[in-house]
Amino acid sequence: MGVLRVDRDALWRRLLPHGAGDTAAGVDRRVLLQRAGYWLRADVAPAFWRFFSGFGERVRRASAANARPGGRRALALLCAEQLSLALQFAEDALACCVELASLLGDARESERMVDELRATFRCIVFEDFTLKEKFQEVLVIFFSMSFQKFRGKEKFQALASQPVRELLAQLEWMGIAEPALLRVVHSQVRQVIHATCGDEFSEKYLGRVEAWACVELLPWLDDLFQATAASGAQSTQSWREVISQHVLQEFGSLRITQLFEIIKDYPDSIPALDDLRGCLERTHQHGELVHEFRGALLSRLLQPGANTSEILDIYVSTIKAFRILDPKGVLLETLSEPVKEYLRNRKDTVRCIVVSLTDDQNGDLFEELRRNNMRLIQHDDDSDDDEDASPDDWEPDPIEADPTKTTRSRSSDDILRILVNIYGSKELFVNEYRMMLADKLLQNLDYNTDRDVQTLELLKLRFGEDSLQQCEIMVRDIDDSKRINLNIRSTLEKQQQRSAGDVGAEKRARLPPPPVDATIVSQQFWPPFQGDDFALHPSVAGDVERYMKAYEVLRNPRSLAWNPSLGSVQHVSVWLNHGLLAFSPDRKSLVASSSFPDSQYDGDGDGLMDEVETAVSSDAQEAEELRMLETYIVGMLSNFGSLPIQRIHNMLSTFSRSGAQPYDKTISGLSVILGKLVDQGKLEVVGGQYQRAK
Repeated sequence: MGVLRVDRDALWRRLLPHGAGDTAAGVDRRVLLQRAGYWLRADVAPAFWRFFSGFGERVRRASAANARPGGRRALALLCAEQLSLALQFAEDALACCVELASLLGDARESERMVDELRATFRCIVFEDFTLKEKFQEVLVIFFSMSFQKFRGKEKFQALASQPVRELLAQLEWMGIAEPALLRVVHSQVRQVIHATCGDEFSEKYLGRVEAWACVELLPWLDDLFQATAASGAQSTQSWREVISQHVLQEFGSLRITQLFEIIKDYPDSIPALDDLRGCLERTHQHGELVHEFRGALLSRLLQPGANTSEILDIYVSTIKAFRILDPKGVLLETLSEPVKEYLRNRKDTVRCIVVSLTDDQNGDLFEELRRNNMRLIQHDDDSDDDEDASPDDWEPDPIEADPTKTTRSRSSDDILRILVNIYGSKELFVNEYRMMLADKLLQNLDYNTDRDVQTLELLKLRFGEDSLQQCEIMVRDIDDSKRINLNIRSTLEKQQQRSAGDVGAEKRARLPPPPVDATIVSQQFWPPFQGDDFALHPSVAGDVERYMKAYEVLRNPRSLAWNPSLGSVQHVSVWLNHGLLAFSPDRKSLVASSSFPDSQYDGDGDGLMDEVETAVSSDAQEAEELRMLETYIVGMLSNFGSLPIQRIHNMLSTFSRSGAQPYDKTISGLSVILGKLVDQGKLEVVGGQYQRAK
């Protein structure tokens, strides 16, 4: 389609009254504007959009050729040609409007009329949203190729972008083109961010992307807005701010969607966390982060198939990561609640925490235990106390913080306190550690307690010495057992040598050492043991009897109560497999084999080859604690008649704070015990006070 040609005489006959000549003196200005609007709507706008008729199909054909050489260039050239023709058409139509306005004579009135006609023209042309979107699509293709050519990535000399830019500026349609320009900028930023950093978290990339935007995007925009020199500097500055903000938001959104993987890679991913923190400080995408990461936790972590230890590891890494992202702890406070609730309902959570806490090789929590200047964990330590905070360090809480919580309660500095507060009391963790320590010590055949002592000393700094007094006695029992075993072994060896009589010195030197060692415990300080009693083999029973007599001589007047179910013997499966040993016909003893058959022993049904099971019983310990407390509580109520739970708690804390099983329950823990006694019919509640059942 050619350039618009206007027949001035015909135009004036349509717009001006008969006989007005070349002036508009006899024409009402409002009438002239109205008639000009009719002309723009009836003649100009339809002609403008005819430049783009069938353009969608042509774009689709050119896009289909995009994979072939020159396909992208052909598409860009098509857009540039159509844009140039259509915009030149619109510019000529606007020139006619300017000429028409000049007939008014008064320069100020003419200028006002031109502005009104320009605005009317823009509204009429782009009043159809569908047509406006088509125009935006053409501009997106044009701007994209223009950017690639500016960067030197596209050597397409036939694409001249300057005429289009100048026409858009003259028509004052840059505002219309701005959404398309934004789409191109956003698309380029997104591509560069994904290509630059992707799934790599071990380096910082935000600075690189920001530098790319300054070197590549901003010079292109400077060149783009040179066509409007009057507003070019202002436009470039505003676009500089737009690009900077979009780089931060796009980069932040990408890292937010990757936050679960970033936390799994902690601490190698600390650079990525630093980048994300920089974005959050300037874009305030905290709401987006909470929404995305909460969804990732619920869908990928808090699932029945996930191991509790894995959930704890990621939760601990989350706490450490949010120390970087949100030092005030507001985000972590929001995100932690579903994790805490899920862990609270898992039966093995406490054990997994204690395992990690005492694992000095691979436990994440053991490193937390070794940190300096950590405060003692108290009963029901919800940390709603800021008294020890320095007034000079005080800062106001963020506006989104929960007003019912204090700064101390939101602090992520003490991970152990956060985990203990899942249950609200340290009592469960101390008891679980006591059970695990007992099991570990009973299987400690070399009596080496150096690591246990180190861990125990660290735990005492956090949980208090009183809470771990029984554990300290247990470790001391193992050390004492080592010393006693050496003394008894020496005594038994001397007895062996005396019994050997006149046997030569060489044969006496080859006598086997005493076959029995013992772990000697102070039973009232250990958890209840489990296991069934059984009769030892006569030869083993004889060795045990000799050991017990030697102990009675060494530690008179003390004696041993032997627990055979907790003993262990060396595995003999290797010798059975090689045929060096065989079972006797009654399968009660092993005998040396005279031949070496090839058959392999499968070990089915033989207890000698089984691993030693857990030696202590948590159920038995709980029953023992209940029995002890029942004795105290029933005695109180027999003397006082009835008491409220607070009074019972205070009295137990006063009179039962020492001994083998000191009272260390919380009010909530005592309430559970009293409820069990009520269910058993031993107590009853009347008017909020407990009394003995009648």
